[in-house]
Amino acid sequence: MKSDEGIWQIAADMITQHGAVAEQVAVKLANSMLDHDDRQRQVEWLRVWTAIALLRVQPRAAAPTMTTTA
Repeated sequence: MKSDEGIWQIAADMITQHGAVAEQVAVKLANSMLDHDDRQRQVEWLRVWTAIALLRVQPRAAAPTMTTTA
């Protein structure tokens, strides 16, 4: 399982690379992992999707406040 820091870095990279469609790309990747029955990677992509959404709302404050329960 990727660390929280790793998830935030991937989310920031996704925003840089994919811009306005970063969330859609993350969801597509999560769905692909579901199709391949890879639950761990599906959860990681859903965490990235959440981080992207939070970064869009509060770019500087979001990262330190995100916690995971998994």
